[in-house]
Amino acid sequence: MLDNNTPNFGIPGSLVSQIPAGSGIIVMSGDEVIIEDNVITGNNNAGIIITSQDFVTEIASDTGSDPNPDKVQIRDNVMFANGASPRAR
Repeated sequence: MLDNNTPNFGIPGSLVSQIPAGSGIIVMSGDEVIIEDNVITGNNNAGIIITSQDFVTEIASDTGSDPNPDKVQIRDNVMFANGASPRAR
């Protein structure tokens, strides 16, 4: 995931529109995810974000699902030069 700094293209009000530009890899509410053997560099906001559904503020959560990520593994990745211009919340 190299230099993923393209301006957000999501339709206003959609889930994608809530994702900050410059985010490398995002795991939102995923369980048993493995992020492995990647080169993650040059992403202005963050290299990896692990978050719950609460990250998205303008979209209603699915009350029937677990909003929190569980058992996420990050291993054997090369990461550098990420987070130089993080988006303020």
